[in-house]
Amino acid sequence: MVETYPVNEYQPDVNHDNSIVFFGQLFDIGVRVVKWYEYRGLNGYLKKKKVIREEDRKTGKMKTVRVIKGKRYGGRFPRTGRKAVDIRQFMIHHTGGYLPGVCFNTLHNERRLSVQFIQADNGTIYQTMDAKEIAWHGGKQNRCSIGVECCLYPRALRNPEAYRPEKCRRLGLTPHETGNVYTQGKHRTVFMMPNNQVEALAHLAAGVWFARNKVAGFINRAPGFPTRVDEVLPDPDFDTKYRKHNGLVIHANVAPKKWDATGLDLEPFEDRVGDIYYSMKAE
Repeated sequence: MVETYPVNEYQPDVNHDNSIVFFGQLFDIGVRVVKWYEYRGLNGYLKKKKVIREEDRKTGKMKTVRVIKGKRYGGRFPRTGRKAVDIRQFMIHHTGGYLPGVCFNTLHNERRLSVQFIQADNGTIYQTMDAKEIAWHGGKQNRCSIGVECCLYPRALRNPEAYRPEKCRRLGLTPHETGNVYTQGKHRTVFMMPNNQVEALAHLAAGVWFARNKVAGFINRAPGFPTRVDEVLPDPDFDTKYRKHNGLVIHANVAPKKWDATGLDLEPFEDRVGDIYYSMKAE
């Protein structure tokens, strides 16, 4: 049973609409956050059983492929008793689709996975569970990371009409420009995240890091992406050492077979996260 207002104590001076829930505390990040217990929220605590069925190719009859049930997350500190000090990464994914609800259904009801945050194309953020939970989104990095799925269909070469005007109007999407990115050893032409989505994502990243430092008692600088040895630019490629990186990561940094999140210009995004983070510290 999820509490209606799951915070440790009432915080009247905090803008609830713009706040994330981090270890039972509200932290205002300056952009709209729809929590799991609100109207139209995406509730990662639900345990309802889902039976996945498909047609048998030989008989033509429907058969059960798998049954999804139980929790789609884990407890972060059952053994150590430690708190946010264990969190060292904010991990960014892209969904490969358009809408938060569809992404949530695929993760929760079809794959038995989860993520703490899902971000809509227009920038609205959906928090599916308290950040104290371990969401199942990053493999070996689950315990040490907070994850966000950004609604984005990136494959501009495969489907150049993915963000055609009539579809954007019908689904309430923002038009997307294309760009060239390099990740996992390949140059790709992709749809880029629109400015409003990038700006809201920067507020979320800065807010999560600020909350993490507050709860853990850290006095720390703003988070950054891994950098190459011979360059100062953020590195989009996989390296095993990045699994121990303390800061921002895209999924491709820590998983050799992944190429998300793409469509995000890492260097200016990192700078914007820093600006927001230090403005939060100054308040």
